[in-house]
Amino acid sequence: MAVEARLRAAIEDLRPLLGDGTHGVELVEFELASATAVLRLSGGCSDCDMTAEMLITGIEAHLRRHVPEVRAVRALPAARTI
Repeated sequence: MAVEARLRAAIEDLRPLLGDGTHGVELVEFELASATAVLRLSGGCSDCDMTAEMLITGIEAHLRRHVPEVRAVRALPAARTI
């Protein structure tokens, strides 16, 4: 299975762990040259003390465990709606 497909599957596995659906994680691309998963994160946690950095660190650990090709994770800001 291609790296991007395995990343998408690993992200789907994360969804139940992200709580009540307030967090969103989307794979934007996998940069093959740098082995970086580029993600778009959205939402927030209004009733917990988890910082964005803690969330990204946890997501990166999960993705690296399930997709060993991943060397880094970069998060983009959520898309803005007007």
